[in-house]
Amino acid sequence: MIIERIMHAKYINIAGLSLAMPDCIIVHYAEIALKGQNRNYFEKKLAKNIKDVMPVGTKIKRHFGRFVVSGTPDKDYAGALARIPGISNFAFAVKCGNDFDSLKAKTIELLDGKLQDKRFKVVASGNGFPLSSSDIERQLGAAIVEKYKIRASMTMPDVTVHVEAFDSTAYIYLEKFQGMDGLPVGSSGRAVVLLSGGIDSPVAAVLAAKRGCRPIFIHFHALRSNEDAENSKIAKIVEMLLPYVLRTKVYYVPYSLFQLGTSHIPPEYELVVFRRFMNRAAEEIAMKEKAKAIVTGESIGQVASQTLDNLISSEDATKLPVIRPLITFDKNEIINLAKKLGTYDLSILDYKDCCSIITKHPKTRPKLEKIKAFEETFDVNKLVQDTINASKVVAYKYGKGRIEAKEIPVPAL
Repeated sequence: MIIERIMHAKYINIAGLSLAMPDCIIVHYAEIALKGQNRNYFEKKLAKNIKDVMPVGTKIKRHFGRFVVSGTPDKDYAGALARIPGISNFAFAVKCGNDFDSLKAKTIELLDGKLQDKRFKVVASGNGFPLSSSDIERQLGAAIVEKYKIRASMTMPDVTVHVEAFDSTAYIYLEKFQGMDGLPVGSSGRAVVLLSGGIDSPVAAVLAAKRGCRPIFIHFHALRSNEDAENSKIAKIVEMLLPYVLRTKVYYVPYSLFQLGTSHIPPEYELVVFRRFMNRAAEEIAMKEKAKAIVTGESIGQVASQTLDNLISSEDATKLPVIRPLITFDKNEIINLAKKLGTYDLSILDYKDCCSIITKHPKTRPKLEKIKAFEETFDVNKLVQDTINASKVVAYKYGKGRIEAKEIPVPAL
């Protein structure tokens, strides 16, 4: 199901939209409807996220279980809507009056040229219209049969006419497009995401965003400068993720200070100590950003550094919860998700990842007390602070079909 949702988000067939002149977009949500007294909070978050990506002049009105987006119902924004977590489905609709003659006329106009040698059915829902849903289905279906001399089919229609009635108005559409589902980005708070140059972490970031997290990315790099890191494929991966997360910051963090400060550590322990160091730095950045968790792309046993013992050792270095959306996924499942997101081709490009220059044979069952003994041989807190202060921070924003990026100072506590 997760793969199907992401697949629809990336490969939605915008050219296949049937409506020639939509008046508005009907946006439905699912999980938000279960939120009880907190529902208003989630609805407002989703409405803001929708408005941020739509053109200037867009208006959004909340109704029970749905939004009506009007002002600029441009079909070119179908792909943007499909990528927004919290949307279950959406449709480009035609609005008509609150009488059956208006509904009939708009429907006939909408179906012109689309029903030749095809079967159809009418599906109506909602209330607040002079006719009940069943009456709309029966009377509108009869009018379509009379006009086009075709057959209705309740089980195998070629065309489905959807009618939603609420607030004394009816909305008609022929196609419904799948959204991401989940919760609106930002509704669960911020989380820092350890973003590598590999396949896994971008996928983990989107899955976290789908649960309402606002990702703040941290990338440890082994390049000559922060500028080299910013000009690498990492920024391109972030840009691929922006339609899902909408806005974020990226900390380009140099690995060099850690490398110089821990050169005395035995190679087989270096990767474990480095992962603990990354979590410590992530925790410090999380405090600056008021983030509540650390997100990683780790999966049990995928590589030697991701054994349960090593996961326990690295998580011991932080008090924040470490969220691992891919923890039970196998590599092929992660690759399939990355391909659907569009990040896979970038992720497999050659890149000097920090972990790749550390020993390929780390301890799989390290003794925690031994790791802590190594950490006592250098000032780990000072090293964390110096490393963060040597970082470069870039703020990214996506909306209205464009991406904005600007460097900002490293935030102070």
